Order: sequence, then C-alpha cells, then structure tokens
Amino acid sequence: MIIANFTPDTIEWWHIGVNGFLNPGDIKEFDDGRAAHILTAYGARGLIQMSYGDKPEDKKEAAMTQFKAFWEKQVTDHNRMNEDRRENKKLGPINPSKQLEEKAKLLGLELIKPWRVEAKESHEVAKLQDENKELRGTVDRLSVQVEKLMEFVTKTMPEKPALNLNLADAEKALVEKVEENRNKYKRLGASNMSAFVAKNWSDIQEMPEENRFEIKSKYEELYQAPFPSEKPD
Repeated sequence: MIIANFTPDTIEWWHIGVNGFLNPGDIKEFDDGRAAHILTAYGARGLIQMSYGDKPEDKKEAAMTQFKAFWEKQVTDHNRMNEDRRENKKLGPINPSKQLEEKAKLLGLELIKPWRVEAKESHEVAKLQDENKELRGTVDRLSVQVEKLMEFVTKTMPEKPALNLNLADAEKALVEKVEENRNKYKRLGASNMSAFVAKNWSDIQEMPEENRFEIKSKYEELYQAPFPSEKPD
C-alpha cells in the first residue's frame, strides 16, 4: 500500500519496534499490515493512502484538510482545559507547548480563553501558502514516480487483491483504541507519570497521535519540563 505525506510536518511512525519518518512530500510504499497501522495511528495528522490513478494534487487537498482539523482540535482541547481550570478549579492557565503554539500561528488559530478557536489573517498563513506552492512542485514531480511505481506493482503482482479498508469501521476502531489508551494515563499524577512513560515508552510510540499528544502535554504540565526525546532511564 502507498502512503503520502502532503502536509508541512515530518511525521515519525512506530510499528512493532521499528520507526521511520514520512517527510513533507514523501510518497512511500509499505506492506499492508504496516501501512494500515500507520494510517490508523497517524493518519489524523494528514497522511493519505494513494491508489493507482489517484492525482496527488487531489489527495493533497484532503491531506491538508485532515492536518488542519487535527491541530484545530488540539488548540480547542487546550483552550477548553484552561477554561475548565479557571472556571471550575480556580487554577491558573497552562502554557501551550512550543509545538502547539507553532501550529496555532501557522494555521492562523489563536490560543484564547474561553476555548473557542478563532481564525485570523496572519503572516504565518501567507507563509504556509508559499510553502504549499513549493510543496505542489514536489508533488508534481513525485506524481510521475507514483504512476511508474503503480504500473510496476500492477505488472508484477496482478493477482494480489487490493486492501479493502472500511473507513467507518477504521474510524470507530481508532476512537475505541484512543479511549482504551487514555484510561491508562488519565488519572496519573506527578508521583507516577514519569515511571509510566519510562515503562511504556515503546507502546507510547505506537499509540495513535491523539494519545501521544495528550501524554506529552500531561507530562509537561505535571513536571513543567519538556517531554523526553529518548526513553528515560
């Protein structure tokens, strides 16, 4: 199966102890099992499945729609959390992570209270449009490679059935998996969150992006320190 990354982000994936990266503009082929896992765990950030005959430019629009929806939800959730802290817990706001601040600026979203997400014109939006023009050129060049690759796959594996993914079932399974994972860490505090991260480091890398983002944010909130880039000792 072929997966494309038409977003501005480099997306790191993990599967059965193996990790890799899909850089902006990458179009890569994976075995069906790994591809299905990557799409389920990281697809919300804008990864797109490619099929023979697909036009990369059409897929790019869908990818950016997913990308924007994912980060808008993260901004919304952050603002909702801060509003809850102010209204119900009488606590001060938690600062957004550097990554969340960057994405809010990039997409013209504002980290505000109450938790509404408001769009605004900004220099970052214009910058994103320029970056998208450059990415479009990359996509055009890669589209030729995709056609050649699909032609090769069709000729060499004519009897291999196409993977039939039911998107509704996949989305339902993803929601259930996210909630199952969330139950493992949502009640953790400063006394045991660090140990949870160290013990479950490999599992965390393979969780859906929403879980990984929540764990990172919770860790940084509890310890007022950056989330570790490598497995803690």
